[in-house]
This record gives sequence, C-alpha cells and structure tokens, in this order.
Amino acid sequence: MPFTGGPSVRVTPNSTIEIRWIADFIGDGRIDIFDNANGGTPVDVKTTPLKNMEHTGVFTIGGLLKADTKYFFRITHSDPTGARPDTPSSPGPRA
Repeated sequence: MPFTGGPSVRVTPNSTIEIRWIADFIGDGRIDIFDNANGGTPVDVKTTPLKNMEHTGVFTIGGLLKADTKYFFRITHSDPTGARPDTPSSPGPRA
C-alpha cells in the first residue's frame, strides 16, 4: 500500500465529512462514498485538485449526503505518469 498516513476521517456533525491521507508518492486522489460496504455506484465522488502526497477531501452534509447515515468510502491514489498502478483502499465502515 502506498498510504503512509491515514486514511483518517473527521466528521463535524450535520455539517461535513473530511477524509485525509498521505501517500508515498506524488499523485492524484479520488474519494468515492458509498451507502453500502460492497461499493457499487457511489453516492458522492470528489477528486483532489492538486497532484500531491497529502490529500484532503471535504464533503458537505445535505444534498447527496444525509446526516445520521452510515457511509463507506474508498480512496484511489493514482500515479499521473502511469509508472505505478492505481491503489484503491477497500470500502469500509469509515464515515
């Protein structure tokens, strides 16, 4: 796994979900949020705006994501040069 830190989740009740991680190479980040542990179609998706080792994605509660709901997420860290394969985390009961 290329994750050297995290992923970690911070929830501000009824407001935001913040997901952070640190990878061992500079790359692109994508976060998929699901409503079940098996994945499927994401409820919401965010990509991180800069190629970096440290990434943070912030999701707002309301609209697509509802308060008092259990969500699962998967992070995919990608090498923009294609030298390393995409590395996804497993969807787990995290958010």
